[in-house]
Amino acid sequence: MKYVNRWHTFNNSKYENLEENSFETAIIVHALAAISNTYYNGKLNPEHLAMLALFHDATETITGDLPSLIHYNKNIKN
Repeated sequence: MKYVNRWHTFNNSKYENLEENSFETAIIVHALAAISNTYYNGKLNPEHLAMLALFHDATETITGDLPSLIHYNKNIKN
């Protein structure tokens, strides 16, 4: 995942790879789940959600990062 750059719809000052994106996503989802459990009586498992976030783009190590429009195209998905 370290070697696959993310696809951007516009120029960014800093490009990131899938590894960075997955790690940052895991940190955010873990924090949001912990906040939900602490302040809103949530019953979420922060560790499980963080693990899902770590691997959410793992398939793109094979295909390369794809624009989000392709992710939701039923013909391509099938």
